Amino acid sequence: MIRELHGIALSRLGDKTITGTQCWYQKLEPSAFGLALYGLALDFAKQDAMADDKILPALVDDDAVPLLLAMPNLFWFWRLVKEAAFCQDDDTARVSKSNVLKALGAIRHIGSLNQVIGDYRRGVVLTPQTTAYLVASGALLSDASTLAIIENPVYFKDHTAEPFRFDY
Repeated sequence: MIRELHGIALSRLGDKTITGTQCWYQKLEPSAFGLALYGLALDFAKQDAMADDKILPALVDDDAVPLLLAMPNLFWFWRLVKEAAFCQDDDTARVSKSNVLKALGAIRHIGSLNQVIGDYRRGVVLTPQTTAYLVASGALLSDASTLAIIENPVYFKDHTAEPFRFDY
């Protein structure tokens, strides 16, 4: 099951409409990713049908679901699913919260290697070009509904704090 989940996430990340959302905040709804996971969830749960809000819990531990749903858009959701599936050793078990947290840590570590993100964290005043770079890379996100630039929780929120949620 985990290999299939990894493959689905990798495939979704190859979709230009998904990668195009990397720098935009868009609240996630289970219906946004449900179709892509529906068949796998049915097979894994050995069911004939399920509602959108039951698809993710069929594949991921209950305490990991809020972490995934807290992602700011589909790109970051699928990236986290892909990395968490990669961390999962047991192909017959749902993805664990600890593996979702490991995946978040790995993504965050990659971002920490980016000097511009480090400068932003240290409070260095950003030029418009640097801000644009951070938005284009997904470290900062554009929220079209409020016309604000907001921090991506993948890089700027404490993932281990309970509860983890995107509160913009």
